[in-house]
Amino acid sequence: MRIIIKTVVIPWLFSGILVSCQNTSLPAADSPALVAASVSSRIVSSSHSSSHSSYQSYVSSSGSDRNAAQYSYSKQDPSPSQKNSVANSLAMTSSRASGISSVADKALDKIPSKPVNNLLASVSGVITILGKNGEALPSDNVIVNLIPLAPSAPLALPDKNHPPEKLVAVKEHEVHMIDKAYTPNFLTIRRDEAVTFINSDKIKHNVFSTSPGNSFDLGTYGKGSDGTVALKNNGIVKVYCNIHPNMAIFVSVSDDNYSFITSKDGIYSIGGLPPGEYMLTGWNIRGEAKQKIVVAAGKKLTVNIQIDTASYVPALHKNKYGEMYKIKSALFDDEFY
Repeated sequence: MRIIIKTVVIPWLFSGILVSCQNTSLPAADSPALVAASVSSRIVSSSHSSSHSSYQSYVSSSGSDRNAAQYSYSKQDPSPSQKNSVANSLAMTSSRASGISSVADKALDKIPSKPVNNLLASVSGVITILGKNGEALPSDNVIVNLIPLAPSAPLALPDKNHPPEKLVAVKEHEVHMIDKAYTPNFLTIRRDEAVTFINSDKIKHNVFSTSPGNSFDLGTYGKGSDGTVALKNNGIVKVYCNIHPNMAIFVSVSDDNYSFITSKDGIYSIGGLPPGEYMLTGWNIRGEAKQKIVVAAGKKLTVNIQIDTASYVPALHKNKYGEMYKIKSALFDDEFY
C-alpha cells in the first residue's frame, strides 16, 4: 500500500512544484496572457490539492465509506473556497483586461483618422491644340497628368479615388481589338498595373511596344485569345500591332494616376489632390506642353494649357523589328502585312 501511495503522491508533488515555479516566475505585468496563466495555475494547483485529499480518503477507507470516497474522488466537485478563489481571479483578469483595452483605445486615438475631404484640392481647365497659323484643332485624346514634385506636409491623403499607393489594389485593365483597332485607344494606369489585350476580331493580331522601359511583345494570337503585360515604368507607352500598322493605343503610366483624357472640348478636371507642387502635362500625338503649378489645400485651381503643334509632321512608325511595314506572303486572309 505504501508503494501505491508514493506512486500517486510523487507526481502530485512534482505538479505542485511546477505550479509553484510558474507562479513564482510570473512577472507582475498587465499582459492578458500572463494574467490568464496566473488564473490557470491557481486552478491547477487547487485541483491537484483536492485530488490528493480525495485519494487519501479513498485509500484509507473501506466498504461503504470507500464507495463514498470513490464517488467524491471521481466527481471532484470544487469546494466553496475554490469557487471563490477562481471567481476572484477571473474578476481580477477582467479588470486588468479592461485597463489594457483602455490603453489600446487611447493609442489608436493617436493614429490619424481618415483625411478630411475639404483639405483636398482640384485642378481643372481647358486644353487647346493649335495647328499651323494658330488654327484651333480638336482637343480630344489629350492625356493630362499631374506629377507631384514637392508635396507639402501631408495635411491630408488622397481621397478614396487616390488612396496611398501601399493601400491601392493593383488593377487589371482590358483593351479589346475590334475591326483592326484598339478599344479604347487611350488609357491611363498606375505603374505596375496590368493591361490585358483581348482579340475580338476574326483575324490574328500581334501586340507589341518598343517604348523605352516598357517594351514587350505578346506575340501573334487569334480570336478569343488574350495576352497580359504589366507596365513597370512611368511615361507614355506606344503600343502597336506588328501585323496592322494602323492599330495603335497610347498608355500613360504614372505613380499616382492623377490623370484625365479629354474629349473634343478639351476640358479636364482632376480632384482628390493633396496640397503641393505639381508638374501639369498635356500630351497628344501631335505635341506636348508642361507647366509647374502649386496646389493649395482645399482650393480649386483653374489652369488652361495650349499645345502648339505647328511643327508637327506625321511619321510612320516601324514594326517590332525596327523595319518599315511591308506586305508579306499571307498564310491567312488579311493576316500579315
